[in-house]
Amino acid sequence: MATAGSTAIEEALSTHLSSAGFDVYWPKSEGLPAVVAVDKVWGVLVIDLADDEAGGLVELNRKLGRLRMDIPEISRVPAQRLVVTNGAAVTGGQVATVADALGGVFLNHLARRGMDEDARRAVSAHFAPRLSIDVPRRDPLFDEGATARAFQRLVLDEEQSEIACRPVEDVLLLTGPPGSGKTLVLAARAKWLASQHPGWRIGLLCYNRTLVPYLESLVWGHANISVFTVGRLASFLRVRVSLSDEEQAERDVARVLKEIRPVFDAVLIDEWQDFMDAWTRLILAAVRPDRGGATLGGDPKQALYRDVDRDVALAGRKVEVATLSKPYRSTRQILDVTSALDPTMDVDGKEQAPDGEPVDLVWAESVEGIADAVAKDIQMILQIDGRKPQDIGVLVTRKWDMGRVLYGLKKAGIPAGAVYPNKAAEFDLANPVVKVMTVHSAKGYEFDVVFLVGMEHLTNPDGSDRASREGRSGYVGSTRAKDQLVLTYNKENVYLDRIRALPHELVRQWVWPDDYPEED
Repeated sequence: MATAGSTAIEEALSTHLSSAGFDVYWPKSEGLPAVVAVDKVWGVLVIDLADDEAGGLVELNRKLGRLRMDIPEISRVPAQRLVVTNGAAVTGGQVATVADALGGVFLNHLARRGMDEDARRAVSAHFAPRLSIDVPRRDPLFDEGATARAFQRLVLDEEQSEIACRPVEDVLLLTGPPGSGKTLVLAARAKWLASQHPGWRIGLLCYNRTLVPYLESLVWGHANISVFTVGRLASFLRVRVSLSDEEQAERDVARVLKEIRPVFDAVLIDEWQDFMDAWTRLILAAVRPDRGGATLGGDPKQALYRDVDRDVALAGRKVEVATLSKPYRSTRQILDVTSALDPTMDVDGKEQAPDGEPVDLVWAESVEGIADAVAKDIQMILQIDGRKPQDIGVLVTRKWDMGRVLYGLKKAGIPAGAVYPNKAAEFDLANPVVKVMTVHSAKGYEFDVVFLVGMEHLTNPDGSDRASREGRSGYVGSTRAKDQLVLTYNKENVYLDRIRALPHELVRQWVWPDDYPEED
């Protein structure tokens, strides 16, 4: 079903179910129902959106089976199923029309099944775990508002939905601050186009190989969507294009451009600000005219490799611009601290971001000390805050710090794994380990909690391109954090001076090991 319509239906379902007394959860996974609702009187209700009744019920049964495997306590509870579909003539049994879903009429067809309190608590613990224990001294990482913020990020808002489903004549530039949903809008648009035009071939491109598995998971289930890096695309088009030398890439594309025949009905590019101008011209040449066009998502402030020249890359194209205004990912405190790094890095719309905990700034004498401090914080998070290892990312500004950080985590018994670009195919975001990766590899990803290691390595701003890009790595790394951000350092620089000057309600400062609880 169309993304914009799906969003409206899910929001209406949630409103009606909550009014009826249900606890409502939105798993947002391809393998689970769109909505899971539980109530001690009505029992378990699973709802999915589908294009047709028969196929939708079969798929919903599969998803219910997966849900019962994930939460064994509900296996003994009779579940009610509901498929909302455009193809339904009337509401009844296990099927509802879109109109009746929006109006809440489906509630009249539910049966009182009931469920015990243990099963209801098991569902709540699975989708919204919470635990609070008092720990002496350093315990700043418990975040009571995380669940409410997570709910806000679940669906596309009206602005995002309109962009995802709008017609694009030639080229649409999608911009917006970090966490405003550019990647999700691109994925939603790809899925919407794929559903509307099953015969179309749609390409979704990204810069980093480590981002490929994540994008593939977002568009899973649509065989006519392919995810490419530029290297993969060049191989698919059977051309050779430099992936490292911009001048050589210009020569390569000039040579092969006349040979390229349009093979895609629509393309979408994530992190476009890092693409070479020549790559963009190659990609656009592979798009059939008068179909779905090209949607290029990016933010110039997050450019880590180069600065795309829009006038060169898009010369002769009809360009529209769409700007997302509200940052959903990171809290206002995280964005305020990020904006303080440099006047040129002010995050647009940060005043609209959700409120959260202050950012933590931790000093230690060495990288080994920093690794121990990070390990101690992660131990407390896993014990206290109900988070899982895969909710946490440790990002380093220099790749040579990865080994020492990883060693410190594993020494403390924390399940952790390094993410390397040359092993991108092995990267699984859901794997229950703390991810250790460079800021560059983390582009496009997000974590509930981020530890940014190596702030001291950032070159003081001096107006040079190198210093500017290094400053942006602090910007990019910080904005990978959704709820909590911990910055670490063992030396001084201008960026850290600016952060320390911020008020206590934005930044809490700590020293390792003095401010941390002693070992039992």
